[in-house]
Amino acid sequence: MIEAMNHRLAQCLMLGATLVVLWSAGCAVGRDANPPAASTGIATTYVFATPGALVESVISVTVIPTPSPAATVTPAKTAKPVVYLSPIALRYVIIERFGHSEAHPPIFYCEGDGSAVVLGSEGAAAEAWFAAQSQASAEIQGIKAHLGLSSATLTPAQQLLVYREHKLLSAVSLQIAGSGYRFSVKVIDRGAGMVQTGRQTDGAITPQGTIAIIKQRDVPLICLQ
Repeated sequence: MIEAMNHRLAQCLMLGATLVVLWSAGCAVGRDANPPAASTGIATTYVFATPGALVESVISVTVIPTPSPAATVTPAKTAKPVVYLSPIALRYVIIERFGHSEAHPPIFYCEGDGSAVVLGSEGAAAEAWFAAQSQASAEIQGIKAHLGLSSATLTPAQQLLVYREHKLLSAVSLQIAGSGYRFSVKVIDRGAGMVQTGRQTDGAITPQGTIAIIKQRDVPLICLQ
């Protein structure tokens, strides 16, 4: 009888470690009269015995469930923040696109204090302009940031730099148009003396700095003294 029971146990174990298969083959699990629950993913030791055996012979079997493949987690894409440039920053974008660099002809603008430049007193004009401005204005703060000037009080030489940037920025006409801006800028092409020939570019620019050219044409560049 013991041999028959052991043979029965061997048959049960040969069926595999799947609990559902063992139960359907007539093998009891421990003393539990109910079918074993589905695997929870934790290794568990079960005791198998032939039902109704006069002499109990038990064998312990550890069931180690096959781990489920780990789910692949795709990180969510983070939207880039939208950056809106100030009018001063937009003017710099236009200047860098169409002039004011080695790859482009210079931006054309007329000196409002032309005679003073000739006399070598541009610094006096810069000082007078600076005194009439609010030091907290968007233009001065934007120019200082562009030039990398962090000091609250500027030296006369630094004031002159800011003043020259002011005149350069004034050469770009920038007007609000819908959700963006329209601009116009002139660059020096050729010529000498008081009359020069240049190219005027009219276009549109978004608050993010994307430029679309609408029209370009040759124009005379004249400063009236």
